[in-house]
Amino acid sequence: MQLGGFVLAHRPIACLGTKRPSALTLSPSQRRQRFDQRRQRAADARVVAASSLTVTSVAAVLDSARSSTGHPFWVRFSRANPRWIPFTAVVAVIGVLVAWWRKQQQKKFLSTAYTTLGVQDKIATFYDDRSALWEDVWGEHMHHGYYGVDGLEKRKDDVQAQVDMIDTLLSFGGLRESSDSGTPQRILDIGCGIGGATRHLARRFPSAVVEGVTLSPFQVKRGNELSQQSGLETRAILRVADALKLPYEDETFDLVWSLESAEHMPDKRKFLEEGYRVLRRGGTFVMLAWCHREVPPSLTIEEQYILRSIYQEYAIPRMCPPSEFQTEAIRAGFRQVIAEDWSRSVEPFWAAVARSAFTTKGWNGLKRGGWKLIRSALAIRHMMAGFRRNTIVLNALRATKPTTAEQEQEQLQAPDC
Repeated sequence: MQLGGFVLAHRPIACLGTKRPSALTLSPSQRRQRFDQRRQRAADARVVAASSLTVTSVAAVLDSARSSTGHPFWVRFSRANPRWIPFTAVVAVIGVLVAWWRKQQQKKFLSTAYTTLGVQDKIATFYDDRSALWEDVWGEHMHHGYYGVDGLEKRKDDVQAQVDMIDTLLSFGGLRESSDSGTPQRILDIGCGIGGATRHLARRFPSAVVEGVTLSPFQVKRGNELSQQSGLETRAILRVADALKLPYEDETFDLVWSLESAEHMPDKRKFLEEGYRVLRRGGTFVMLAWCHREVPPSLTIEEQYILRSIYQEYAIPRMCPPSEFQTEAIRAGFRQVIAEDWSRSVEPFWAAVARSAFTTKGWNGLKRGGWKLIRSALAIRHMMAGFRRNTIVLNALRATKPTTAEQEQEQLQAPDC
C-alpha cells in the first residue's frame, strides 16, 4: 500500500497466527542469522520508502517550480543566480579530484613492499611500548569485549564485556568448572599479554596451573607482578617464548588457549601444529582470531588498504580467512573443528576504544608515548571501517586432539589406497 509517497508493507492476516520459534530455542548462529535477516529487511524497507518519497517529492518540486514558459527550476535558478554556477562546478571538480587522489594514494601505498622480516621483534616492541598505557586506561585485559550475540548490549560496562568474552569463549569450548576428570589441570595461554586471561583461567579452574607465553619482556615482568599481587604466582606464570617454537614437551597441556594472538603469527600452519603438539590427547584447543572475510570475491583496493594499514600499525604479518584456520587445524591433526563468526558480538568495542583516547588518562598517555602511540590510536578508524564493511571477521574456533583409541578407529575406517 502507498500513502503520501511512502510504501507501507504489511503482513497478511493469515500469517498473524503463525507460530515462530522462540529466540531461546535457537542456537547463537541461528539468532545471529535471524538478526541479520531482520536488519536487511529493515534496510530494504527504508530504501524503498526513501526512493518512493524522493521520486514523489522531486516530481512535485519540479512540477511546481516550472515558470509560465515551462522552464524547469534549475534553468530559472541559473538565470537568476549566475554567480553560483562557477562555485558549484568548482566544488564538484574538487570532489572528483579528491576521490581520484585518494584512490591513487591507496594504490601507491599498496604498491610498496610489506616485509615480515623480524616480525617477532616488531611484535615484542609493539607491546613493550603500548601495554602500560592500555593497562592504565583499560586494565589487565587486552582483547575485544563481548556485547551479546548480536552486539546489542551497548550499555554494558566495557571491562565487564572483556571478562564476558573469556567466559563466553570457555562456554564455546565446552569448558566448565567441575571436579570431574574433565577439568583441565594444565593450561597454556598463547599470546597472554599481561596475563589478564591467564589469571582469570586460574580462578575459574582452582586446581589448574596456567602458563602464559608472549614475546614481550615487559608484559612478562608486569604480568608476573600482577599474579603475585593476586596470590596466583604459583598458578599463573608468564614467560617469554615464541608460539611457533614452544619450549614444552609433547602432550603437556589439557587446554591450549589463544585469545586474539593468532593474527600475529606469520605461519598459521606452524602455529596450529605447535598447539597440537603440546596438547594432550583428548584435550581442547580454543582460539579467537582476527581474520579477513572469505575470498572470492577478491578484496577491493579499499579493503586491501584497510588491512595493510592495520598490519603496519599493529605489527600483524597478515590476516587470513576463517576457512584457512579450519583447514590448517584439520591438517595439523585436530578433529571436531567448529568455527563461528563473532564479529557482530564485538561491534561496540572499537568505538569505546576511540572514546577512551579522549579521556584524561588516554590523552596524557598518548602525549607521553609520542607519535608512534598516536599513530596506533589513529589506526582505530581502520578497525572500525573494517568491521563496518565486513572486511574484518572475528573468528572463534574450537577443536580437540583425538585420543589414541579415536586415532586407531580412524585408521581402521580409512579406505585402503
